[in-house]
Amino acid sequence: MNIAQKRVLLSGSGGLLGSEIINQLKNNDSYNVIAITSQSKQLQAKYKEFENLTVVDITEWFGRKDIEADVLIHSGFPRSSNPTSLSAGLISTEKIIKKSIDSGVSSVINISSQSVYSQSEKDNTTEQIDVSPESNYGMTKFAVERIVNAFCKERVHFTNIRLASLVALNFDIRLTNKFVKDAFLGKALNLTGGDQKISYLDVRDAASGIINMLEFNSSKWKEVYNLGNDDYLTLVQIAEHIRKLLKESHNIDVVINIKENSGPNTNNLIDSNLFYKDFNWKPDFTMKHFIKDLIHNYN
Repeated sequence: MNIAQKRVLLSGSGGLLGSEIINQLKNNDSYNVIAITSQSKQLQAKYKEFENLTVVDITEWFGRKDIEADVLIHSGFPRSSNPTSLSAGLISTEKIIKKSIDSGVSSVINISSQSVYSQSEKDNTTEQIDVSPESNYGMTKFAVERIVNAFCKERVHFTNIRLASLVALNFDIRLTNKFVKDAFLGKALNLTGGDQKISYLDVRDAASGIINMLEFNSSKWKEVYNLGNDDYLTLVQIAEHIRKLLKESHNIDVVINIKENSGPNTNNLIDSNLFYKDFNWKPDFTMKHFIKDLIHNYN
């Protein structure tokens, strides 16, 4: 290993965000990545040709004392609402944070979630507003933040990144992906309401923003950052943009049905200006850019 390389310990290496972080770092000689994972055989085979990447089974890592790193990026957590899975994730986080600090990391980036905030329509979701989780997942993510604070305070530099809802070309649970798939299959796009504000962060931008943090002095990090996209579309604008692009590119006529929304409006927007300012960074991919990529890559 080059002595000048920064050693990055990455949990959740097989997940959506962890995989993209590896993808962006695997050819970067400035970093040496230690990927801890429960999917070690698959990832070792996948990344065997990259000299600056070491894949270690997470159970083995807990028992080893010879693996050192400068910074932990903790992105490993179950994407679930199941209480049993969330409890296991909480316990795993505690063990990973403690082991990392005991092994000598000097800084910790914990990937939290915008789910710690209310999802009701609101004006300005900055890091200063009160947390108000509306789900088991959001409550557990906030509990993880408190664990990170308790273990890291006075010992290592740390931050909690409240990440916006991510999108990726192969992440089919998102509304954008579902709409594009339905449109290609000739199904109508059925909307309830239409005024809801929706903002997604492309996973490529999420990884880029987090990696960019590594170039900055961790002693200057704030304890909490929102990381999202300042671009958004309403629900009806998403459907109309898909209809427009599919007509232009594939001559497909998309039907949009709109039903009145009797409940309160929601939005998932978060204010990420503090992150943008402190790290001199902005997302590259707008909502319309991502939708265009989805349509171009659909198969």
